[in-house]
Amino acid sequence: MNDSPVPAGGQVSLESVLSTGELSARPARPPDYQAENRALLAIVQHMADSPQTTLQKLAEVALDVCRAGSAGVSLVSKENGNFYWPAIAGAWKPHIGSGTPRHFGPCGVVLDRNAAQLFTHPERYYPYLTPASPPIEEALLTPFYVEGEAVGTVWVVAHDTARRFDTEDLRLIESLGLLAAAAYPLGAALEAQEQQSHSMRDINEALMVSSVRQHELTEQAQKAETALRESEERLSLELAATQQLQETSIQLLREEDADALYEQILHAGMAIMRANMASMQVLDEGEDALRLLTFRGFDPEFGQIFELIRPDRLTACSAARREARRIVVPDVETCDFLAGTPALNDHRKTGIRAVQSTPLISRGGRLLGVISTHWREPHQPAERDLHLMDVLARQAADLIERSQAEKALQDLNANLKHFSYAAAHDLQQPLRLVTLYTELLSRRYKGKLDPEADKFIAYAVDGAHRIEAMLSDLREYWSANDQKIEQLGPIDCNSALEKSLGDLEVSIQESGAIITHESLPMVTAEAFPLTVLFQNLISNAIKYRRPEAPPRIHLSAQRRDAAWEISVTDNGIGIEPKYLETIFTPFKRLHGTEYPGTGLGLAMCQRVVERYRGRIWVESKYGQGSTFHFTLPP
Repeated sequence: MNDSPVPAGGQVSLESVLSTGELSARPARPPDYQAENRALLAIVQHMADSPQTTLQKLAEVALDVCRAGSAGVSLVSKENGNFYWPAIAGAWKPHIGSGTPRHFGPCGVVLDRNAAQLFTHPERYYPYLTPASPPIEEALLTPFYVEGEAVGTVWVVAHDTARRFDTEDLRLIESLGLLAAAAYPLGAALEAQEQQSHSMRDINEALMVSSVRQHELTEQAQKAETALRESEERLSLELAATQQLQETSIQLLREEDADALYEQILHAGMAIMRANMASMQVLDEGEDALRLLTFRGFDPEFGQIFELIRPDRLTACSAARREARRIVVPDVETCDFLAGTPALNDHRKTGIRAVQSTPLISRGGRLLGVISTHWREPHQPAERDLHLMDVLARQAADLIERSQAEKALQDLNANLKHFSYAAAHDLQQPLRLVTLYTELLSRRYKGKLDPEADKFIAYAVDGAHRIEAMLSDLREYWSANDQKIEQLGPIDCNSALEKSLGDLEVSIQESGAIITHESLPMVTAEAFPLTVLFQNLISNAIKYRRPEAPPRIHLSAQRRDAAWEISVTDNGIGIEPKYLETIFTPFKRLHGTEYPGTGLGLAMCQRVVERYRGRIWVESKYGQGSTFHFTLPP
């Protein structure tokens, strides 16, 4: 925390304050990718809006996502080579501007080892950290580089034993290191531009007071003006690239169509890298090859030539897959591994003169594919462009991983549906026999055997009826959303409600239920599923009534933006808060066998609502009643 000479070390060794090896053994909290993407988007947006203060924004984000006591960025000073702290958030914020020696400090160790490090009570080895307040319990640091040169570190600090960093914190801080590497050159460019502007002003002032050196100063002014113009153009391009990355991040949070997002990512990749073409491939494990997912800027012939790239085919993308690192080919004509190969002819045929291929790595470290940008002329990408490309590649990997997970879930759901429907159908006949003979036993031998035998037979009859009801509900559950929508049109909710009340007439009379409703709207749906929806919600309200009061059920509706929100309110037993998120799960029964049913009614309601792209949820006060809300298109 100072620049003065320091002793060779404290009373312990350096290794005794390093705890990096413990990270992998600690239990890690599950990743929150949505929160992380929002945080990264906030930094990218800040880069576009206020690039001079992006490092401070990055420190604030690090403090938040890593739940640290303090967080900051350390940079290597160009004047003396030591570290200074231009950005700090949290408890240590008053220390902004301080720093640590390069040759004897945690940041120096991180750069020397070229890897993130975890320190525990580092003041035991670095005595000058002892006065730091609040003291360091743990410090996690990661390095970042610009054009191969060590620039600084991103770090987070825990000040008490209640917070211990884990591998999720390590993953997060390494992601922030990528953004720090992208943000640093932008701030440096703005600083250089400002210095050039000062230089221009100084020259102009000199011109006014000196005519002797007018010619010389004019040349200097022209050079400075040219440099300033080039800097402004470069800065404009960098800001445009950052803006493109920001827009892509917003799209990733909003868009649901994966194909449209792949196109958006390639568009952003071309803008960031200032490339003429771009392509994305996904790893096809069955073929042991990279399969072309999408491409931009090429003729259709490109799709045929590069449709499937196997490991033995010498291309930049196959090398990126094999080595799990970025491969840059500034000129395919001078590339050693392409010389004399058929792949070189393929590059020429499709107009590729330069290429970079970045592997797409999942959060768990699995290679998912490769994203490449291509140029028609020889080209060496700038280091800052490559840092932005790393951020984009992380987003592309997240998208591919999400799409694969959704596909796997869909396949699993389809298999489960097929099995459940087949089982429900195939079990019907043997179940009828079980039900028939258990009822026959009950009628023929009731009262002729001992009381315990009568009870056992009654259990068997009841169980057979319950299984029969469950299989019937299971078939209805799967068919609730799987039947093709034949006639989607305006449906009067009042008519559907009246039909459901007619089907529930016996239950209403037996329970003494009082059902009221406001005028309900016309919605875009189908009559039968809508009737099933009302019937299940009202039936549930009657079933879960309080024994001391007749059920009172009221239906209302109000317009919410582009949808109708319909509510069903009751005065029943209510739902405990811990169950509010799970009651729509199939077969979820909160009361065991205390109440009749199969646990599929609310799950069926959810499938009906989702059939029309609506949503359903519940609000409840335990012991006082519940209100089920669902939305439907007008």
